[in-house]
Amino acid sequence: DLRLATGLRQDGVSASSTLQMGANALTLAGNWFASSSAAFFHSGTVTLNSTSTQQKLITATSSPFSILTFNGVGGSFSFGAGTASTTGAFTITNGTVTAPSTVLSIGGNFTQNSSFTDNGGRVLFDGASQTIAGTMNTGTTDFAEVQLLGSGTKTLSNNASTTAFTIQSGVTMAAPFQLTVAGNYANSGTFSHNQGTVFFDSSSAQGLSGNMIGTSAFATTSFYGSGTKTFSAAASSTNHFTINTNAPVVAPTLLTVGGNYTQSGTFDAGSGTVYFSSSTNQTMAGTMNTGATDFANVEFLGSGTKTLSTAASTTAFTIAS
Repeated sequence: DLRLATGLRQDGVSASSTLQMGANALTLAGNWFASSSAAFFHSGTVTLNSTSTQQKLITATSSPFSILTFNGVGGSFSFGAGTASTTGAFTITNGTVTAPSTVLSIGGNFTQNSSFTDNGGRVLFDGASQTIAGTMNTGTTDFAEVQLLGSGTKTLSNNASTTAFTIQSGVTMAAPFQLTVAGNYANSGTFSHNQGTVFFDSSSAQGLSGNMIGTSAFATTSFYGSGTKTFSAAASSTNHFTINTNAPVVAPTLLTVGGNYTQSGTFDAGSGTVYFSSSTNQTMAGTMNTGATDFANVEFLGSGTKTLSTAASTTAFTIAS
């Protein structure tokens, strides 16, 4: 174990531990404990490599790690309730890592090739440009809440799942092929869709807010789960827009769909307008002619043929030249 504790010096004066390691590597097979007033100065890599199934505890609220790597085959590591942070990379090569139930801040790249238990906490990616990679979309690898902070581009290079998802102003998020969001989605920065699909999937209510048009438009959007999905700002999907069975969607004032539209749940149009806008052919299908599924205002734009394959109802209907 490594302990940076607080205690009394020989002269009876209270003092805190300080460990300075420069860029030297540190490998530890036991527990890590740094008291709330301890100081750890390090620009190298800390590798936790326990192979024991007995969980190793990491208490590191006082000082950030520089680069932190987990590489213990069969090992188990937990941050407990305390916050933790790295200024550099956070890598899980082997072992099971349980994140803080509060906040984990990562200033470098994140690579997850083993097991990551989110513990209900928030993960903040708060560095400059960062890559977020590995397995991040299963019950033993996904996130609870993600916030993209700092600056630059945050690239999700593999499919990922999270509950709440926030993009701060000044940040560009490069999306993976599949991103699943089970909580609120808030974008004050830029969302680069990379022709991927965003799944909004929850049995609880979800709010979609912020920038969702132009350079932050979605490509393909698909809605699952019985929780109401409410748009509070104009939104655009450059490709398909699908509402699956039992999924309720509350539309924004302006919604633009550039691909096919399929409605198998409920669609609350309010008094908003849906633009079907594409130079390629588009199909509108599903239930679109009841009080819980019809449109308020529809406009057809673009040169592609628009095909209504089932009965539909709307208030205003415009076919542009």
